[in-house]
Amino acid sequence: MAKGHHIFNIMVRRLVGQLGIGIVGRGFLLYKNDWLGRESNGSYGTWDRTCLTAGHNGKSLKQNIVNDIKIKEGDIVKVDLDLNQRTLLWEINGNIVANNVAIDFNGPAAIATTLKNIGSVEIVQYFNL
Repeated sequence: MAKGHHIFNIMVRRLVGQLGIGIVGRGFLLYKNDWLGRESNGSYGTWDRTCLTAGHNGKSLKQNIVNDIKIKEGDIVKVDLDLNQRTLLWEINGNIVANNVAIDFNGPAAIATTLKNIGSVEIVQYFNL
């Protein structure tokens, strides 16, 4: 996605291990075994553990965190991606986790998940505003 306002509701069906949900830009290298929010190559992620609720460039987005919520099985994670304003918002079960996160890379973005061990996620709703 290169433009527009996109909202994804992602259901966590099964969780064994660790799970990250977020976005990546073109610079994110899949083969490097990186996780969302770890590298400076354009990724943001929220995780199933409280130590990295929302992260980018390997650092917490503390200034944007509203609620430090841990993702668990059965949760609905909302990713609100506004590529016109270049901002990102996460919610878990309707509770804001982080908002007004400024996306610092140019170009398109894609919704992404990082699964460590066995996990299952499913996009249950998608809106293009």
